[in-house]
Formats: sequence, C-alpha cells, structure tokens
Amino acid sequence: MDQPERQIDATFPLGGEGVAWIGLSPFTDMEHVIQNQGDGSLFHSSYLSIRWSIAAGVKMTYRILYNGAVANTGAQEPIGRSDVPKLAGLLALEGVKKIGIIAEDPAVYRKADLPLIASVHGAGDVEKVLADLEQVDGVTVFLYDGECANERRRRRKRGTAPKATEFVVINEDVCENCGDCGEVTNCMSLHKSDTEFGPKTTIHQSSCNQDHSCLKGDCPSFVTVHSEEGFAAPVYSPLESDAVPEPQRPPLDRPYHVFVPGVGGTGVLTLNSMLAWAALVDGAEAVSYDQTGAAQKWGAVLSSLVLSPRGERAESNKVGIGRADLYLAVDAMAAADPLNLDRCSPEHTAALVNTGLLPSGEMIRNSRLEVSVDPMVDAVSRFTARTVAVDARAIAEVLFGDYMATNMVALGAAYQAGLLPISSHAIEEAIRLNGTAKVQNQQAFRYGRLAVADPARVAALISPPARDAGQEHEHHRARLPERERPGYDALVARVADLAEEDRRLLAVRIGELIAYQDTDYATRYVDIVLEVAGRERERLGDRAGLPITREVIRNLHKLMAYKDEYEVARLHLRAAASTGCRAASPAR
Repeated sequence: MDQPERQIDATFPLGGEGVAWIGLSPFTDMEHVIQNQGDGSLFHSSYLSIRWSIAAGVKMTYRILYNGAVANTGAQEPIGRSDVPKLAGLLALEGVKKIGIIAEDPAVYRKADLPLIASVHGAGDVEKVLADLEQVDGVTVFLYDGECANERRRRRKRGTAPKATEFVVINEDVCENCGDCGEVTNCMSLHKSDTEFGPKTTIHQSSCNQDHSCLKGDCPSFVTVHSEEGFAAPVYSPLESDAVPEPQRPPLDRPYHVFVPGVGGTGVLTLNSMLAWAALVDGAEAVSYDQTGAAQKWGAVLSSLVLSPRGERAESNKVGIGRADLYLAVDAMAAADPLNLDRCSPEHTAALVNTGLLPSGEMIRNSRLEVSVDPMVDAVSRFTARTVAVDARAIAEVLFGDYMATNMVALGAAYQAGLLPISSHAIEEAIRLNGTAKVQNQQAFRYGRLAVADPARVAALISPPARDAGQEHEHHRARLPERERPGYDALVARVADLAEEDRRLLAVRIGELIAYQDTDYATRYVDIVLEVAGRERERLGDRAGLPITREVIRNLHKLMAYKDEYEVARLHLRAAASTGCRAASPAR
C-alpha cells in the first residue's frame, strides 16, 4: 500500500467498534490502536464499547466523527444525541483519560463547559492531537466536530443548508499534473483530463463537495470563483418520447434477474427503486435487495432486482450466482470484480457496461497512473453472452453537466438494447413519481436510448471533431496581437513539409511561445525542431514518421515555456483562463 497511514486493519459490526482490541491486545506487541467511530453508531450502541474498553484497561483512541447524521442509512439525525460538551463530560465521568476536540471554528467552544481533560484545537492540528493521545496510557477520545463534506453536500441539495457561493477551479494551463493536491486531500473529485499539453488535473464540479481542501496543495493553478447563481448548465436539445424507435423487449414470462454493480453517491439505490416502481406501473411484481456497504463516497454498492409476471412470487429478492439476466454495470470497476462477475452466466446474461470510469483512490493519489477501461469490459464480456458498452458518464456530463444523470443514461441504453422487459412508458412514469430532477432524468433516459439507436449522432454531440493543422493555425493566429501575426505565419510556413499531426502540434506551440516571450524565442524553437527532423530523415527516412521529432516538438516546448511566477500570472490573466473559469464554474 502506497499510503500506510491510511490503512484500515480490520472492520467490526455496528456496536462492536473497539471491542476486538480488548481480546487481542494481550497477544500482540502493538501498544496502541485507533478505532474510527461515527456519532450515529456511538449514540446507537457503541457507547458501551468505550465503557467496556475503559473497564478492560486497554490503551487505545476512539476517533469519533461528530457528523450529526447516521450516514449509512440515509443521514437521519442520531437518536439520543448529546452535544459535544455534554458528550465530553459523560466520557470524562466514564474514565476516559484525555479528550482532544477538533473544531472547524474553535471559538465556538470558548465559553463551553468542558471537562479539564478536554482540549480544543483547529482543523490543522489533527495529526498533532492524535500523536499526543497515543502517548496517554488508557482510553482516549478524539472528537472531530464537523459536518462531513458528503453530508453538507446532501443538505445543500435538499435545501436544508445554504448553497455554496465560492467554488474552486483549476487553470489547466498552469497545472502540471504533479498530483500534490490528490496526495494531500485524497479527494475523489480531483480527476484527470487529457489536454493538448498532456494529462492535467481538473475538479469534477458536479461531484465536488466544495470543502476547498484541495487548496491545501502546494500549487498555483487553483482559482476560487465567487458566484451566487449556481452552475451554468449546458444547453441541449430535448428529445420527444417518440424520438427513438421502440426496441424488441424480452418477454416477462418468468422471473427476470437484474444485478446492478456500482459505487456509492451515484444514485444506484435510486436506479433500483425506479426500476421496481416501473415494474409495478407495468403490472409486474418486483422485489429488490440493496447492499450499501460502508458509508463512503464511491464505495461499492450492489443492488439486486427480481421482476416477475403478475401473481408469480420470486424465490428470492437477491440475484444468486449465475442467475443474472441483465448485468447493469453502471461502474466498470465494480463490474469487473470477480465477486460480482459470479452473478453472470455466459449462457444467458446480457451486460450493459458504462465505460466512463470514476477514478479510484489510487488513481487520485498517483497522478501518473493510467487505467484503461478496456480490460474491464473484456472481463465482463468473458462472463456474459452479450455485452453492450456505452460511455454513459460522458453523455451525462457533456449534455447535462451532472454526472448524477449517468445511471439514467445507462438505463436508457440497456432498454434500447432490448435488455429490459419493462416498457419505456413505465420507466418514465417511475421517473416522474420519484420527483427529483424529473426533466433531466427523463432526457438522460432518452439520450441513453439514442446512444444505442444512433451512436454516431450522440458521439457528434459529446466529442466534436478536433481541429486540424490549418484550423489550429487560424485559431492561434487570432489570439496573437496584430504585430506578431506575420512572424507567426512565417514560422508555420517553415514547417509545411512535416506530417499533418506534427504541423498541428507546431501551430499550437509556436503561437504559445510567441505569447510566452516573442517571435525570436519561437524561432529558436523551430530551428531546433527542423534540425532534429532533418537528421532523423537522414537516418530513418520518411516512412518511420519522425517519432523523435514529435517528442522534441512536445517536450522542447515544455522546457522553453518554463512556468515561473510571471508566466503563471500571465496564464491566469489571459482571456482563455477567465473563459475556462466561466465554463467550469458558476461564474458568468
């Protein structure tokens, strides 16, 4: 594991947090452990575990997130909850040796009635407080008083918390994909994007919790934008209900098993619920089973749904081994897990795979890690009779600006591929009954259908054609001051005998170097590129495609356009940066 400080050694059932250490501690050289605990489980049943640990005399720290919500069952308020000062007082009476309280605003505890063993610290002192508690002989408690970012985002969506008005975006022109932001924050909304100048980090705005922890990274590419308006949603052409021809649906003359592997925070349970309601609208029977796992954003979530003809009772609400008729893989990583693939049968299972990957924690922390979805799709294909692959995430984000529409796009694709025995009318009625984002979910379902019925039409919407060498020339020429354009044209003309892609790369980089310094500086760049190209032709000829020259084109530009403080300021100030902020954030 590349980050041993993040390792979890064991997990325990609700109410039993820390109890195993009582039996294990006499038989190990380890002197101290940290037990994570949420306030939901604490007030439900885990308080007795702390009491038992104190009575047993073990040395450990209970690390409690005082979140104000039972995160893994729908974010209800914990029953019997005490405020932090009262809880600290009770723990002191129980015999806890020391309590460290971390608060986002320590000033709120200035006049609080806290026990003498309790101390209050700011959010930047987490590691120091934990280290101090580890030195204490006995049971200690670390209390983090702060609503988790997931719960804050959930409350904003429900309208019970003020909307965010300050957003963070990354200027990709400044970013060098060093990975420091992901290393520092472990934030799952720091995604990689492929750009003209290589992979860069971008903030996935539709999943971002807006806790601004990414600003702790040592990087000048981050920009904060203030806006009261909310996100600027993309504009798309709505589809009518009859815009896509109806597919041939499988008959529902026996129990039909649907298995949905996905990740938390993306609406997997909502998708399963909508399908169940749609079956009822169609007059069928439906039973379901959800496995939500830990309360963790983008942790594994598995849903089973069994559809039956009216009056026929399903044997089980869980899809068994080899029983899946539809493997609705809304997350490719979860779908390729052998523990999930065992629900498939090469004889009768059909799969719909969303090829738009959400990054794992390892992909966030390792900025150089490249993960292809193709082996995952191949793994699913080996275990199924038929596999349909659609980039549902790209369709959702480009057309609707919201990755939460991904599952509805995937559902539409599965329907149009003839993998669901439920009518489109029933599915759209279930979307209406759900009541949340009705129009967006309806359109996402229809565009998912269109992605299967007319993939070229959808591909043109989400992936416009790239500019060729001539178009890049015109684009970058227009960005330069009038006085620099003749020099730019002359330098582009000098490389006219190179291959199309080489000329396209140079049209971009010559213009960038002129903007970086001047035409003379760009001339030095072109001189070196042409010298390398000439020598490579002498040795390899034109048939080899001049691969060395192409690498020089890319990397010499990177070397010459060194980003010192002045260049970073220029990149932030130029018009493209402000345009990027408007596109990626709520700013208008």
